[in-house]
Amino acid sequence: MYSNFGYGVLSRALMAATASSFFELLQRDVLIPLGLTGTCLDLSEPPGRLVGHDAAGRAVPDWHNPSLPGCGCLWSTIVDLHAYLEANMHPDRTPLADAIRLVHTSRDHAATDPETGLAWLMADTPAGIVH
Repeated sequence: MYSNFGYGVLSRALMAATASSFFELLQRDVLIPLGLTGTCLDLSEPPGRLVGHDAAGRAVPDWHNPSLPGCGCLWSTIVDLHAYLEANMHPDRTPLADAIRLVHTSRDHAATDPETGLAWLMADTPAGIVH
């Protein structure tokens, strides 16, 4: 089962274990290896940032939770989001291939759909498993 709270607590544990900030860890282990230069913490609004919208098209406020940064405290560009998607679709083209394959491995073997990997929901479609 996916849990925002669980990923928030994990980010705090990683920070305590390494004496590093969440963003330092994220930069070193994910952003720099994948070339994601336009992704940042949501502590300061980057220029040109677009407002988020809900499914009905209404503008929604930012979700800001600096106490648990591992559960959605990032802002990114469309260029970086595309690169992140490409990395997940083609992990062998990245320096993080083993880690990406690991997060795509199902952890929730319940009979429900979608199954859950590490921060990924997966659904079985006619075209195969979608992450």
